[in-house]
Amino acid sequence: KTHTMVGTSLDGGHADAGIIPRCLRDLFEQRKQLPVATTTKGMRHKGLDAQLRASYVQVYCERVFDLLLDPTSSCTNNSQNALQIRETDDRGVYIDGVTLRPVSSVQECVALMEQGNANRTVATTAMNAHSSRSHAILTIHVTTSVTTDGGAEDGCDVYRSQLNLVDLAGSERVKKSLVRGVHVNELKAINLSLSALVLTVNPDASEASECHATLQFGQRAMKVQVTATVNVVPDYKRLVDELQAKLDAQGDRLIEMDMELQTSKQCQAVLQEWHNVEHELSAERTAHLATIAEVRDAKEKLWATERHTTDRVAELSQDKKDLEVQVATTFKLVRAAEASEKLLTDKLHALEAGKAQLEASIDTNFVSRAQVSEMESLYADAIAKLQNRVESLETSKKTTSAAVPARLLPPVRDHPTAKCAVVVDGLIPKKAVPRIGRVVPAGRR
Repeated sequence: KTHTMVGTSLDGGHADAGIIPRCLRDLFEQRKQLPVATTTKGMRHKGLDAQLRASYVQVYCERVFDLLLDPTSSCTNNSQNALQIRETDDRGVYIDGVTLRPVSSVQECVALMEQGNANRTVATTAMNAHSSRSHAILTIHVTTSVTTDGGAEDGCDVYRSQLNLVDLAGSERVKKSLVRGVHVNELKAINLSLSALVLTVNPDASEASECHATLQFGQRAMKVQVTATVNVVPDYKRLVDELQAKLDAQGDRLIEMDMELQTSKQCQAVLQEWHNVEHELSAERTAHLATIAEVRDAKEKLWATERHTTDRVAELSQDKKDLEVQVATTFKLVRAAEASEKLLTDKLHALEAGKAQLEASIDTNFVSRAQVSEMESLYADAIAKLQNRVESLETSKKTTSAAVPARLLPPVRDHPTAKCAVVVDGLIPKKAVPRIGRVVPAGRR
C-alpha cells in the first residue's frame, strides 16, 4: 500500500512515483490554468481563485494525532494529545484543532510529508522490518472562490473541498507477524479500520477461504448508498462587506441629497437677493454708462494730447541732436581758438623778448644827432682834403713821369685810395666814429 501511494520517488513526473506525488502534480498544474478574475471600468469578469492548505495526521489505535506538530508534544500515543473528530451541518466531518499549512507547490507538500513521516509510528514485525502501525492521511483542503460576471457589488461563491490521500497500515495476523504486548492492540485496531475501508485478498491458494470471506463482506458493503454533494458556502464576509458598502453609499447619497436641498434653499434666497440687487444696479448701470462716455471722451483727448506730445518730443529730440552737433562744432572751434591764442601768446612773448633785446641794444649803441652832424662834417672835411691831396698827387705824378722815364720809377704797391683811407683813419678820431646800430633821434636821449 505504501509503495502504491508514495512509490520510490516523490517526484510526480518520475516513473516510480506513487499516487500521492502524481495527484499533487496534477492538482497544482490545474491550479495554474484557472482563469483569474479581473475588473474593468467597475465591472468584474468571471474568474477562479483557489487557495490550498495541507494537513497530515495519523490514525493510531483508533485515535487521531497531528504529524505536523512537535513530536515531544503530539506524536506520542497518549490519549491526551489525540485530536477530536467532529461533524456539523455546514462543514460536515472534520478534525478539530488540526494544523493547516498553506502550500503552493508539490515541493512544499513533499516537505510536509517528510516532516510527518519522521513522527509516524512504525514497528518491526516478522513480516516487515518497517511496518506502519498507523494510517497516515494527507488531506489537501481546497477553497475556490468563483467570481461571476457583473457589477462591482456582485458577490462570489466559495467552494470548499478536500482530497484525502491515505497510506494504510499493514493488515497482519498475529500468528504470522509474531507481535506481542502493545503491538497486539495495534494490530487489532488496524484490522478493525481496514475492514471498514478496503478489502485485501491474497492470490495464494492457501488463503482461498479467507479471500472468499473477505469478498462476501465486500459484496454486502457495496450495497451501502453514498450520496456526494457539492460543498458550496456563500462568502458571507464578502456579502456583509458589499451590503455595508451599499448602505454606506445610500447614506452618502442621503447626505448629498440633504446638502443639495440646503444648497437649493440657499440658491433660492441668493436668487431673490440677486433680483433686488439687479434692480438697484440698473440705475447705477445708467450712471456708469454716462461715466464711461465721459471717460471715453477724456481718453480721446488724452490720446490727442499724447500724439501731440509725442510729435513735440520728436521735434525736441531732433533739436537736441542739432544742438549737440553745434556744441561739438563750437567745442572744436574753441579748442582751435585756444590753440591759436596760445600760439599768438607765445609769439607775443617772443616779440616782447626781442623788443626788450632791441631796446637794450639801442640803449647800448645810441648815437646822438649832434654827434652824427659832427661826424658828417668831419667826413666832409676829410673827403675834401683827400680830394685835394689826390689832385696834387696826380699833378705831381704827371710832372714826374714826364721828367723821369717810367722804368726808373719805383713800383706802386698800394692803391692811393688805400693810403687815403689810412690817412683818413688817421685824421678822424676814433671817438667820433659811431658804432654799428640804429640811429635814434636826439630827442630819445
